[in-house]
Amino acid sequence: MSDVTTPDWLTPGAAVASVSDPHNGIQRVSRSTVARIGKRDIVLANGERFAVRDLRRREGGTWGWTVDLLRADDPRVAAVESSIRRRNLRSKALGAVEEWRKGAGQDSDPTPVIKAMAALLPADQRDRVLAALDV
Repeated sequence: MSDVTTPDWLTPGAAVASVSDPHNGIQRVSRSTVARIGKRDIVLANGERFAVRDLRRREGGTWGWTVDLLRADDPRVAAVESSIRRRNLRSKALGAVEEWRKGAGQDSDPTPVIKAMAALLPADQRDRVLAALDV
């Protein structure tokens, strides 16, 4: 039986992120540090465990999903966090629109709706929109 080698970046105290695959269309990221590396498991400070042989674990039973252990500065982590941030902004914007629609409509202030929608824009366009609102 051969020994499994771990990547150079995987040392106790290293900053890592666990990234779930898109189960039900939703990915999750959890950041932590490596607490210890055992013979079979990598244990993180937040209690998560990963297999040393492939840096992943299964959740949700037989038909569940996988969670991968990555370096904290891995581009895939940043991409998933960006996607989560955009999904949250979109949800807030849609919620603001719905609240405004259910409210008095023409009689209510549309500023929160415009701010929520502006958050979805690139920075230069967002700044122009917010400047026009004088906020």
